[in-house]
Amino acid sequence: MCAGAIQTFIALSERTSLHPQGAFCRPPDGTTGQAARAIAAYLDDNPSLGSYPFVWVAEAALQKVWPCKSN
Repeated sequence: MCAGAIQTFIALSERTSLHPQGAFCRPPDGTTGQAARAIAAYLDDNPSLGSYPFVWVAEAALQKVWPCKSN
């Protein structure tokens, strides 16, 4: 996994999400390293998703670790 790809994905997702509250809500101290570990762990737990597009897997993984809180 490329850190640049993860950083770009996070930045674009935070700015262009089609979800009303965002696809995920990165905490102020959330890091690229944390995101990379979350994505890798998600793939370890769901190996059948390895052939899916990176953005789908990354979004699902980050929704799991950085969910948006309901109001």
